Amino acid sequence: MSTKQLTAYTVRSYQQNGEEKSFWTRIGRAFENKDGSLNIYLEALPTSGKIQVRAKEIEENDTPVLSEMAENL
Repeated sequence: MSTKQLTAYTVRSYQQNGEEKSFWTRIGRAFENKDGSLNIYLEALPTSGKIQVRAKEIEENDTPVLSEMAENL
């Protein structure tokens, strides 16, 4: 059974030329459990206290370490 992989981000808002912009920083991964709950593995903590979790985008240089950890839970 495959585990749904998600990416955890922190989002920082800023102004540029009078326009509101957002800067997204990847801070970890999350894996959806059979019951719909999440296991979140953070590499950094957001200073805002907010975490945005999104469907994982495939990255060519991605390492399988965290997905291997989730499979062994």
